[in-house]
Amino acid sequence: MAGASEDCAVGYCRPPKEHQFRKGQSGNSKGRPKKSKSLQNLMDRELDQLVVVKEGGREVRLTKREAIVKRHVNSAMTGNTRAIEHLLRYCSDNGLADPFELRAEDEQALLAAVRREARKHNGDAGDGAAG
Repeated sequence: MAGASEDCAVGYCRPPKEHQFRKGQSGNSKGRPKKSKSLQNLMDRELDQLVVVKEGGREVRLTKREAIVKRHVNSAMTGNTRAIEHLLRYCSDNGLADPFELRAEDEQALLAAVRREARKHNGDAGDGAAG
């Protein structure tokens, strides 16, 4: 009997021969499931890809994230009031700019400029509304 029990020793970490994996066969043939990709990870990966941008007559390699910021700032520099407003708000919210107060005449001039810009974009030459 001693010989028979040694051949079919069954117990902890010793399954019966008919239930053991064959040589070369994995116990986890499908493998670990792939981690689902979050929207944040997908967005980060896409924004970190490099693109070629022409700047000052030469080609520069930037990440898409850098190119977006550069384009937004340049748009503000050309007078796009929405871009200016967005950048001022961003700088203010993140402590990147010194807060300033508009004087009454500055505020009036700014509002007049915004109205002019809005009329220009809406195609209204003069709608009779005085500002």
